[in-house]
Amino acid sequence: MKSDFDSLKKSWIKARETMGHSNIDVNAIVEKAKLRKRNSSQFHWGNIVILTITFIVLCYVMYNHLPFKDVLSKTGVWLMVAGLFIRILVEAASLYRALQIDISQHTLKNTDATIRFYKLRKIIHGPVTYLTVGMYSAGFYMLTPELLRHVSTAWIIFWDVFFVIGACILIFFIRKGIRKEIKELKEIVDMKSMLEAEA
Repeated sequence: MKSDFDSLKKSWIKARETMGHSNIDVNAIVEKAKLRKRNSSQFHWGNIVILTITFIVLCYVMYNHLPFKDVLSKTGVWLMVAGLFIRILVEAASLYRALQIDISQHTLKNTDATIRFYKLRKIIHGPVTYLTVGMYSAGFYMLTPELLRHVSTAWIIFWDVFFVIGACILIFFIRKGIRKEIKELKEIVDMKSMLEAEA
């Protein structure tokens, strides 16, 4: 993370040295940064909506159609539900932080807030995501022993394999979205640094 910040600082210094103030269209930079911020906020909202729908469906199915009785299974259900709930809260808090940043204000304090937000998103997409996915996956597999008493082994194997395949496909699309979001956030930081150079 420190090396990312150092490389950003170097690119800012280079931008300040190579670009004359008169060549910078401040309004265009602000508009482009606002567009990037709007895209990032839409990504947040998309995550929140998808996670909330999944949370509601999971709660409904687990408590109305698959009322597990074993302690291991109940723990698994709680891990799945808690993993999703934590991720929803983290995403909502992150969205709130994002909305507090005023792109049009090119002050050092605001640039620092944007950099902190960029670092926060990298943490969310790293350790926080691994934790919540780990909780959900562990919970899912903790359901297996009780399910084996009610469903054939072939179906359990099918569900377990399907879960892995589905998780891999989901991870692919999530990582693609994350890379796009991190790239856009980095562009916002770079654009704000240009505004700082102009100010």
